[in-house]
Parts: sequence; structure tokens; C-alpha cells
Amino acid sequence: MEALKVYVGDVAPASIARLAESFFLRNSSWDDYSYETTYTLFYIDKEKELLEIGTVKIAKSDLKHYERPLANGYVEELSGKYFSLGQDKSYYSALRELPNKVGESLLAMLKDIAFDREVWIKNKTSEALCDSLQRNVTSLDIISYQMVFKGEKGKLDYCLTINKEKPVSFLINHDLPFKNSNIHAVIGNNGVGKTTYLKKIAKKIVAGEFDCKILSKVNTEYVDDGIDIDYIEKVLFVSFSAFDNNIPDIKNKYKFDYLGLHDGNGGFKDPDVLSKEFSESLNNLINGKQLKYIKKVLKPLKNVDYLGEHIDYFFEHTEELPKIVKMYTELSSGHRIVLHTLVLLMDTLHQGVVTLFDEPETHLHPPLLGAFLQSLQIICDTYNGLLIFATHSPIILQEVLTENVLVLRRSDNDVTYTRTDVVTYGQNVSKLTRTAFGYQNVGFHNTISELVENKILTKENISTYDRIGSEATKIAWSLLYGSDDV
Repeated sequence: MEALKVYVGDVAPASIARLAESFFLRNSSWDDYSYETTYTLFYIDKEKELLEIGTVKIAKSDLKHYERPLANGYVEELSGKYFSLGQDKSYYSALRELPNKVGESLLAMLKDIAFDREVWIKNKTSEALCDSLQRNVTSLDIISYQMVFKGEKGKLDYCLTINKEKPVSFLINHDLPFKNSNIHAVIGNNGVGKTTYLKKIAKKIVAGEFDCKILSKVNTEYVDDGIDIDYIEKVLFVSFSAFDNNIPDIKNKYKFDYLGLHDGNGGFKDPDVLSKEFSESLNNLINGKQLKYIKKVLKPLKNVDYLGEHIDYFFEHTEELPKIVKMYTELSSGHRIVLHTLVLLMDTLHQGVVTLFDEPETHLHPPLLGAFLQSLQIICDTYNGLLIFATHSPIILQEVLTENVLVLRRSDNDVTYTRTDVVTYGQNVSKLTRTAFGYQNVGFHNTISELVENKILTKENISTYDRIGSEATKIAWSLLYGSDDV
């Protein structure tokens, strides 16, 4: 078989000079911490037309800063020092579709680490791999890329386990018919320690005190043999509470990041700082050609009163960054928090990133919270990330599968963790409020109980009693007829 030909350069060869069924690697001026590894790959078909495949990063074991790994001109073979990695699933999908298995030949020639696990293992600790090739690609992504090239559909199932003594697991299972397997919730009474528990999870992940197993039917055994692969690579702590300034004290910025109002020094971020965060993340998404993704994620917000018109404006001017930032600064605080969070999460959240979200309901009214949750589900479903809420909100709990709800209870100084026995997904809000959150003994719930006990509300008059609302009537019915299923 004739050797595969790959041309490297700033511009493609003229049509007359192109070789049919070959490849063109176009140099990019982008650098990752001074590593210039980025190329755009094109396939030259039988008619010598260019077909864009996608972005790939190429390095070698002795690559120096500000050095291109490949010289311009034709390349037919690379030494064992080289390795490469495509930057998204579409790269591998496009190569799979090429005729005569030429995509497989290209991956072998470029020594792609998703295609050849031995090359991955050999270069796992390379600075160029960590700082450049895997800058925006996690180890779970690499496993997924292998599945894509083999034509295996679906997403990776995986399980994160915290605490070896009293293990608590967070499972992502895509065999279920629901698209929210990625979302988990921690619930419990005020003061039980939900926020503290999230911070504990963050610290344990950063310290490597966790276990993550891939549950999909992919062969990973020999990858793990003799090499430690961190399938969970980063934790993101999200909180917009003005009262909780106790950001987890974690200095490892490669493993941990914080998204919120506090500056880490006891104060609040200046509005200009928040605007800069928003602008930089949105710019990253635009430069990464993520416009369709942005619109898909933000679409649920179009149905929120007063915010919908701003989202329409956003869509009309998506690539006009100054106009979008100006619009962002003029939003109400709740609307700004939602837009800020979603844009930064779109830029940050990937497979292998765990997002810990502390009580997002604090500043959001129910319709906005519901739309926000829909957008978060789209992000999680797109990138297969893991999201764990600490929450008091039945609106959030309605969107979480029963097996994904963890209940915290405190006895003296001892905190225990159990799973709820209440069906939560799509459940009636009032039932969640009473059973999952234990709200049956306070407020009007207690008053209704007393009215039933004192026979002011009876089976005979409950149907015609017009001094209480529908929620109170349901509670009275359940007490009178001995049923909690209302």
C-alpha cells in the first residue's frame, strides 16, 4: 500500500499540485502556554477538493516552547517521539467516514493517543500533553473518542465514589430513558451541613481521595495497568450566596475552580470583574465555533418573562461581544446570575469535570429556576459532566431521579447519608415538600392538622369548606382519609 501523504503548511497546495486522497495540516497561530501544537486537518478527495475534518494537536516528547512540531512540506512518516490528539468527537467521526480506511491510517501515522493506548501511556506525563493537547480534553473524553471512531453510539457511563470508609456513589447511567442521569442532589434540613458536604467532596477530589470507574462496555483494563489515570480531573464549586464566604481553601487551580460572587479575600468581586469573566468565556465559546451550542443551551430562557427579549437580542448579536456584554450589565441580578453561570459552565464543564452547585434557588423565582434547570440539563447531556446540587427546592428535586437523591441527617455531631424512598422525578411539589423535606409540621401544615384533629375540618364538610386553598385542602384530605399520596 502506498504511504499516506500529509502536507503541512500555512495554506493548502494549489489545486493542480494537490495529491488525491491525501491530507493537509494547516498551521494555526494559537499556542497553549507557549506550545504551538494546533493544526486544522483537511482531507483531499479524489477530485482534489478540500474537506475539513477538524482540529488536531500534535506534539513530540522533546518539543520546545514556541517550536512547531512539524516542518512545512510533505510528511510520510513520524518517529516514535510524536503523538497527537483530536480536539472533539466530530474529528473522529469525520475520519471514520472517509473511504478505504484512510482515517484509520491517518490516526496511526499521527500516533493518536485515543487510537493507540500505548502511545497515551508512554506520554501520559508529558508537559505538552497536559498543557496543550489535553488542555480542553479530559481522559474520559479520550475514552469517548475511541468509542466514536469505532462507531459505538451512546455516552460513557461512570461512577464517582467518595469516602472509602462510608462510600457514597454518584452514578451516571445512560441506559435509563431519562436524560438527567448526570444530575444529583443532596438534601437535608438547615444546619445539617449540605454546603459543608459539597466542600468536603471538592477537597477529596482534589486530594485524589476518590474512585471513578467506567461502566460502559469499553476495554480500559490495560490502560490502567501500570498507570494512574484521573478520570475525574477537575471540580468546580458554584455558589452565589452573599452569606457564605467560606470558599473551599484549595490552592490547586489545575484541579479546582470557583464560580461565584466572592473574591477569595473576604470581599466581593467588582462588577467589572464579573463582566470580564462573562466576556472571556463567551469569547472562548465564539472562537470555538460553539454558536449552535450557545443557542441550544439558552433557548429555555426565551420563555421567561422580561428575560426572553434579552435572549432574543443575544441571539441576534451573538458575535458582537461588546453589545452582548453591555446587555448583560443591564440585566437584573437574578437574570445576570443565570446568564453568567450558563456561559461560564458552557466554557468549563466537560466530561470528567464535577460541578458542585450550592443552593441555586437562592436568587431565582420558580419560572426562572425551572428554565435554568432545563439549560443545565442540556449542558450536562451534551458533555456528560456530573452535577451535584445542595438544595432546599422541590422544583429542583422534581428534576432529579430518586436514586440520585442523597439525604443528609444529623444526630448530635454525627452526619449520616441515606437515599430517599420518595419518588422524586416529576413528583408533586407539595408531596416533595412534606415527605422529602419534612415540612409537614410547620406553617399552615400544622394548622390544618390541628383543624382536622379538632374536627373543624371533617369528611362531611371538607368538600364545601372555602376558607382554605387547594394545597391545604389536599393535606386535609390526606389526613382525613389516611393517605399521603396527594
